[in-house]
Amino acid sequence: MKTRYLGKEKFQVSALGLGCMGMSFAYGGAETSQAINTIHAAMDMGVTFLDTAEVYGPFDNEVLVGKAIKGFRGNDSNLLIVFYVQIMPDDLVMQLHRF
Repeated sequence: MKTRYLGKEKFQVSALGLGCMGMSFAYGGAETSQAINTIHAAMDMGVTFLDTAEVYGPFDNEVLVGKAIKGFRGNDSNLLIVFYVQIMPDDLVMQLHRF
């Protein structure tokens, strides 16, 4: 799996990430076991970048990803989970900047 460096700290993650929104929020969600299997399959293929957000349901996505990580038996030492999102007009410009 190719990798990229993110942010000022140059955190190394997979070039491909897994968006977790559809697992608990949009498109009718997914069965928990199917979602966990999907996360495990992605991690087995070298994905180390998981995208989730509280806006997808109060912590539903984070709990799901936590269950998947807890049960994962592979290498998760370089795993990045992105979870920050706010839907507030005043914050949109701020969210475009790196800190």
